[in-house]
Amino acid sequence: MHPATESPRPLVALLLQFMLMVAVCLPTGSIFGLNVKIPVFALFFLAFGFYIATHSSDWLHGSELVFMGCFTAALCFWALIAIFHGQSETAQVFLQLKDIASTVVLAWLCIFFVHRRLLRPEDIVKPVIYGALALAAMKLLLIAVTIGPHIDPIQLLTSVFGEDALVGGSMAFGLTRVEFSSDIIGSFALFAILCPSVSGIHFRRFTAFCAVGILLASGLLAFARYIWFLEFVAIVAALMVERKLKLLAIAIVVIAPLTIVYYEALQPLVEARFFSDQVSDSDLIRIEQFKALSDAIKVRPLIGNGLGTHV
Repeated sequence: MHPATESPRPLVALLLQFMLMVAVCLPTGSIFGLNVKIPVFALFFLAFGFYIATHSSDWLHGSELVFMGCFTAALCFWALIAIFHGQSETAQVFLQLKDIASTVVLAWLCIFFVHRRLLRPEDIVKPVIYGALALAAMKLLLIAVTIGPHIDPIQLLTSVFGEDALVGGSMAFGLTRVEFSSDIIGSFALFAILCPSVSGIHFRRFTAFCAVGILLASGLLAFARYIWFLEFVAIVAALMVERKLKLLAIAIVVIAPLTIVYYEALQPLVEARFFSDQVSDSDLIRIEQFKALSDAIKVRPLIGNGLGTHV
């Protein structure tokens, strides 16, 4: 543990943690039509600018300036290619530029704060876990609320988070599919909770059990094969890193017979996700997308068509 992290953290460090949690738990950055992400980001960057101005020892190093310069130049280069190439709308160019820039800058800020001992690595991981748990809990709670009054859960969730927040649909057993863009972070949160030796985050056993249950239930309702696969990999990897091989073996020995016994009950869920006509159509679309992307890369292999373009 770094001695510097024992002193009270500056406001800008707390704002970064809050910004990370907001970025994870609000898929569109808005709730009930109120955009929360933009004011939080603006407040953070004002505080960050003030902190840099008043702490000359924490100014950007030469390597950091080179990275930011090269990154900015690359974004501007691909934005100009898209504009002059004429295959994309200007609004789409700037929207994609914003998404890429905010993602990379957010990751760079985390490294910046850890490198200067303003935050510990676990202080970065913790708000991400809390954000993933908050989103998963809100999803489960809002779906549970709709069961009795027969309210459309998709309509309720879109009214809370916005129309572009999720992918919805029907599942087996009368369940409703709800997949947020942030659901993929659930696998990261699972690994961090189950592998404290790596994440540095230690939960009480009961708290960890509840958190894992919430994340797994949320992942199940996402009804996405890649999320199920990532969560499975996260759990197995965490148990192997923690050297809980006996627990992993016990889980396999218990789950395998239960899967065989309850196969008929689980069959509608498995077929709906892996063998239905809808899944076949989705897989065919992905194959066609891959072919189209491969052809586009062959036409312009070096610089592409720029930001905001679609194949």
